[in-house]
Amino acid sequence: MFSAFGESASGPALGYQIPRETLDSLLLVRAAGLGVEVVQPCRVLGVLRERQQVCGVSTAQGDRLAAWVIDASGGNGWLSRQLGLPWRTYSPRLLAHYGYATGDLPEGAEVCGIEADPFGWYWMAKIRSDFYHWTRLCFTNAGHHQAVPPAVFKPLRASGPVRGADVTWRLCQQACGDGFFIAGDSAFVLDPSSGHGVVKALMTGMMAAHAVVESLSTPWHVLSIQQQYQYWINDWFNRDRLKMSEFYRTHPFAPEWCD
Repeated sequence: MFSAFGESASGPALGYQIPRETLDSLLLVRAAGLGVEVVQPCRVLGVLRERQQVCGVSTAQGDRLAAWVIDASGGNGWLSRQLGLPWRTYSPRLLAHYGYATGDLPEGAEVCGIEADPFGWYWMAKIRSDFYHWTRLCFTNAGHHQAVPPAVFKPLRASGPVRGADVTWRLCQQACGDGFFIAGDSAFVLDPSSGHGVVKALMTGMMAAHAVVESLSTPWHVLSIQQQYQYWINDWFNRDRLKMSEFYRTHPFAPEWCD
């Protein structure tokens, strides 16, 4: 569903909303249709290495060997933990709480966009006619204020539990190496106000896949390909981080750590 999120001098702000599980399902069906073998559910137990090179993963259904492994496990950062890769953090610990709600709101109720308050911000979106999403982020530990839906949602009924995610600003210092590439939130994390988490997930996955194809077709350029991928990841993270710091400095209760 498309929702308008106001406008600026450069034109209207556009937003398309889709439930997470719907997007996941669409992408998996598309991948399977292109010939990808989808193994689901399947618990990954460990990483396989030969002469210090990643060569696959060990799963509850047996070993899966691969010339290259792409980690897209999200903020969990599975592969970086397995390999002991270094991370650098750029903010205090930040937790984003989020949930869904159903029902009808009074006509004219403002339920789209971001709203600042003394503790941080709320993000609200209308996904379909009677279904809404909210995200809450507090700049510091705000106790019971952290996981509470926005006041405008009081007429609505909660749909499912309130969940949380660690959105501390952080960057994996080694997003690729012998036999692996790391994509999405497994490579770097910024909080949801960056505004394009889905785009990041898709584009880093595409870039990692492109890097694998190039590495297989021109193995003598593997080191250069890895360097370019790491530079691209670092550049994206730092550009977004600086823009977000600038954005947060305009917050009426700006956090001290973004100075």
